[in-house]
Amino acid sequence: MKKLLLAGLLAVGVASPAVGQTKGNPAERTEAQTLGRGVALRRPGEADSAFMRRVLPVSYSESGHRVVYAWRPSTFGKQLLFVVQGDNGPKTALFILDPYQPATYAVQRLGVVINGGCDLASSLDAIFFADINHDGKKELLALGFCYAQEQSEDKDDNGRIMVGHVDRQGTVVYRYAGSDGKGRPRYEKTFTPRYLTGVETAAEARAKIAAHQRHRSASPRASNKSK
Repeated sequence: MKKLLLAGLLAVGVASPAVGQTKGNPAERTEAQTLGRGVALRRPGEADSAFMRRVLPVSYSESGHRVVYAWRPSTFGKQLLFVVQGDNGPKTALFILDPYQPATYAVQRLGVVINGGCDLASSLDAIFFADINHDGKKELLALGFCYAQEQSEDKDDNGRIMVGHVDRQGTVVYRYAGSDGKGRPRYEKTFTPRYLTGVETAAEARAKIAAHQRHRSASPRASNKSK
């Protein structure tokens, strides 16, 4: 198993309960209610970690780390993000708390599936922000791997083909998708450029993004558009 790095930003958590779940202990009920409403109110003077632990007590309890980043401009503060690492099945998730009114945060849980062909949990190595489509707005890139079944060339003593698991690298990209009917900011998975397929580190991804930008700027089509 690869060591979880998360580029020095994130730490492992636990799987969150399903949205709308009402049974279980008080922490599970609190988290289900927060995710069901999609909104959380922050108390005056409440620290980032205390706020997230109070409204998402199950998922945040074992993480203890968060990313504070101005992903989208907001007069009410920066976005708060953390990742929950799934143990069984593709349950890795990205949580985003985004202030859109005074002391009021939109809460969204996004599933992270590194590769659709995998049958075991996705694991993240790093996340970072970059403008990959050159529109002046940064996307969030999640780099990681998952395990997929693969037939072996070997056979067991009974002549049956042996099956093992191989890890597959991948990149998942999320973007700001505007606001919903209630004015709450929303985020969604978007396309992943081919040149980011198979990258293993944030440094490698950044280098490929920069190379793509240079190639794009030097192309005749780009030059003609700039005139």
